[in-house]
Amino acid sequence: MYRYAVRIVGLPLLTLLFGVCGCTKPNPLYEGVGGKSGPDSSGADDSGREDGGPAGDMDPASSRAAVRFAVVALTEGSFAREDVPFVIEVTPLDAQGAPTPEYAGTLRLRSTRGDVFPRAVEITSMGAPSTIFRFPVRLNQEGKQVVIRVQDGDLVGESLPLEVRHGRWRPLPSPVLSWGSTGSWDSQDAGMAEVRPLGEELVLLYRGRPVRSAGAPDTLLGGIGRADSADGGTTWERHPGNPLLPDRYVSSSDFDNYSSPSFLIVEGGWWLFFSDENVRQLAIGHARSDEGLLWAIVGDGPALAPDPDQPRPQRWVHDPCVLPREGGGYEMWYSIRFSDSSQAIGHATSPDGLSWTPDEEPVLRPTAGAWDAVTVAQPIVVRHGSVFRMWYAGDATLKDFPAELGDPRDPDLTQAAHIGYATSRDGVRWEKSPDNPVLSPSGIAGAFDQYRVEHPSAALVGDVPVLFYSGFNGYRWRIGRAERPD
Repeated sequence: MYRYAVRIVGLPLLTLLFGVCGCTKPNPLYEGVGGKSGPDSSGADDSGREDGGPAGDMDPASSRAAVRFAVVALTEGSFAREDVPFVIEVTPLDAQGAPTPEYAGTLRLRSTRGDVFPRAVEITSMGAPSTIFRFPVRLNQEGKQVVIRVQDGDLVGESLPLEVRHGRWRPLPSPVLSWGSTGSWDSQDAGMAEVRPLGEELVLLYRGRPVRSAGAPDTLLGGIGRADSADGGTTWERHPGNPLLPDRYVSSSDFDNYSSPSFLIVEGGWWLFFSDENVRQLAIGHARSDEGLLWAIVGDGPALAPDPDQPRPQRWVHDPCVLPREGGGYEMWYSIRFSDSSQAIGHATSPDGLSWTPDEEPVLRPTAGAWDAVTVAQPIVVRHGSVFRMWYAGDATLKDFPAELGDPRDPDLTQAAHIGYATSRDGVRWEKSPDNPVLSPSGIAGAFDQYRVEHPSAALVGDVPVLFYSGFNGYRWRIGRAERPD
């Protein structure tokens, strides 16, 4: 009698799920566990990924005759959710296709689209006897016909194709960071946050703006401030030195407003990229700091400026998101506002974070007739395994409001802005989610996010994204938090 234990390599033992969920799908190679073997009719292509990208380390050379695992995905519905664990059953089979208890080894997990977590599961001979091993897995890129392969050398098994969906987010009913006290630098608005992990905590940089009452001194400036959280972003503590990068104001014809921060913690210090607005243009600026507290502007001009000589003239570039590039250098995603006031998302690369080369064309555009028919902007990009994941803001309303049309805070004019989601293998070719928009305004009278949700920021907390965003109530902005998809 053999006795086995299952150990997930790289995932705590307490996360194991041994219950059976919802619907089951038998492996097409076998008519039930231990049943008759037959041809694979799934139509899944072993030669590569569904999205046309490289097949990674999934081995297409293993023959059908070598299949010795039956793999069944057990989900709570007709599809699996990104980042949400579901159970797979793996049954070792003998040469005749019957279950066998005589297996111990390390199961390597692969998927035909994106990544599967964990990447390996170790089976030893020290646990309870079983011929079926159950353990939780997660996938990180949505799509149809996603196949999970389990392999140990020449022993291979595949699940039936799955559909993986991103799903919608559940916002918390109250903001996690509101405007500051009366007379403070952020007494009007707190928004445009970017959140990143720092050790066991989260760091948030955000745009604050003061209430400008009659007679207010010019020295009361907004700018970019910092807050820290030790509980996963539910509560935040403002830094006492805020704003850490105050707006520059000399006169109505000479000023700079700083917003939409994006920061990196690199060897030797912190780098900050931000929207820099003045009377001449809206461009992308760059600052650096030793510890993320005292910032110094880099260079005499913007890091990236709009190009009015493009075939489609650019009016503004703003809302940067910067990440290190695999193999060296950096890449940036940012908003492009064109002369007709529509917006798309651009992409640029840099060897050193100082000089930037933009792509000739936007990498994500509005979709005609959709919720994001006019605006696709404010990207936040997270690289998760081999997948780039982007959350962005979009709407179908031009935001330039001539005075004769009334106050743009009127919800009949402002209309709704939502948050969408897209994935990519290379950061340039993106696929929008069929679940878009994944976060929408609450529509609840008096709620902080009644009319618009914008400026998303996603941080990986325990390897699972948590979403932050700016909510608009018709007059002021505050920062909200949304939970993982249900």
